[in-house]
Amino acid sequence: ALKLDGNKPVVVYMSSWGQITNAHDDPTLFERTLQHVMAAGFEQLVIKLHPGEAPNIEQNYLKMANEFGCRAMVTRLYLEPILSCANVVIALGPSNVIVDAAVMGVPSVVVKLPGYSIQHDVIPECEPETVKQETENVLTGRAEWEGRREDFLYQMRYSDQATKNVAQWINELCL
Repeated sequence: ALKLDGNKPVVVYMSSWGQITNAHDDPTLFERTLQHVMAAGFEQLVIKLHPGEAPNIEQNYLKMANEFGCRAMVTRLYLEPILSCANVVIALGPSNVIVDAAVMGVPSVVVKLPGYSIQHDVIPECEPETVKQETENVLTGRAEWEGRREDFLYQMRYSDQATKNVAQWINELCL
């Protein structure tokens, strides 16, 4: 059990493969983002690690959280249960996880990653230094996001054939 307080928002920070692949563009981006997320004062912070992150890095995240006086849970598992309790997701770069979150009814904030953009105005993109303000804006403007969620999901579908293609692929695998 996560022992969460239903009266306080659950903020989920999703680390990204981008922190490794784009480190040469801005080697401080990952650490600056995490520092600003931890310093934001979110009382219920869950850090969901990308499966490709280095083994045993969880302790480094917890140590950093401790240095900021931030209570945080760190895990690389359980994406669906974590999204089911989230009020907002913060993603470093335009990760596919923002689509997963939208499917589950959870809005996202994306920290800009050099060379990438989500190209949809329903998901705000920000610098690490403004992540707290953008997250608070999303939490207070949830009704607006709800009204535009379907449009976002429609635009992220890749093609009109996507559902049929997935069904056909599953059928081929199972037969």
